[in-house]
This record gives sequence, structure tokens and C-alpha cells, in this order.
Amino acid sequence: MTQNNLIEILDIVPSSINDHEQSLWGFNIESPKQGTQTATNKVWFVGWVLGKNASAVAVDVISSGTVIYRITFNQSRGDVAEIYPDVPGVENCGFATEVLLSELPEEAELILQAVFSDISSVPLAVVRVGRRPPRWKQIQTDLERSRTRLQQIQAELARSQSRLDKVQK
Repeated sequence: MTQNNLIEILDIVPSSINDHEQSLWGFNIESPKQGTQTATNKVWFVGWVLGKNASAVAVDVISSGTVIYRITFNQSRGDVAEIYPDVPGVENCGFATEVLLSELPEEAELILQAVFSDISSVPLAVVRVGRRPPRWKQIQTDLERSRTRLQQIQAELARSQSRLDKVQK
């Protein structure tokens, strides 16, 4: 049975739309948010991307230069269509996908990158993720350390008692 770690979103830094105004009408990463915690080894990625020169076809989740998950667009976004009614692809520019993050190191930096139909790409955000064992596992580890320390104290006490007994004789 696989033990789930607590996953926490330590920070999320979106790219500036001004840096990509040639490529994007807009984007929004709605989830995850900084401070989000989950004990399922999975994190929801929710948002939308609207390309200018080419349609957005996916959002890649990248860790250490490797795509660990490709999120496809699977959500209709009426709210975005109201703002950009004449932009092609607006009817299906949203995504909502749960991504498994159990193989990441204790702390990782993920890059969310939009991928377009012309094979170009644009970074959308950097997400810092922390993983730590579940609370019960931390308590178990602390308990083991306490037992070890108690055994050391008992051994020191026995040595001290032995020395005291020799002095009193």
C-alpha cells in the first residue's frame, strides 16, 4: 500500500501577460493556489489559455526540464467567451485536471507551459511544491527518536548509578 504524502503549494508565480502579448490574448491559473494542501499526492490544475497566433492545445507540467504531465483542454469557459467572443478556440480554452505528484523530490519547482498548435510554447507560471510525510508518519518518527533518546538516558543513568554505588562502598 502506497503511503500518501502531504503536498503543499509553497508558491505560484504567474508570468506577466505583457511578456507574452504577441502570443496570448490571456490566461489564468485558478488552481492551485499558494497554501493549498492535499494528502492525496494529487493536485488540481484549473485555468484557461487563449492563444493569438495559434490555438492552445495543451498545458505541460514540467519538472527539472521534463514534461511530467500534459493537460489537455477539456472545459468550456463561458466566462472567457464573454470577454473574447470573436477569438477562435474560446469555446474550449479551459482545463481542469488532477495531476499525480508523488514522484517529485521533497521540494520541486514546476513550470506550467502553454503549448500551441504551431508547436510554439509560452511559460505561464512557476509553481513551487513541497512534499512531506503525513502527520501520523511524522509522529511515528518523533516517537522512535524519543525512544532512542530514552534508552540513551537510561544507559547514562545506569552508568551513573554504578559509579555512585562504587563510591559509596
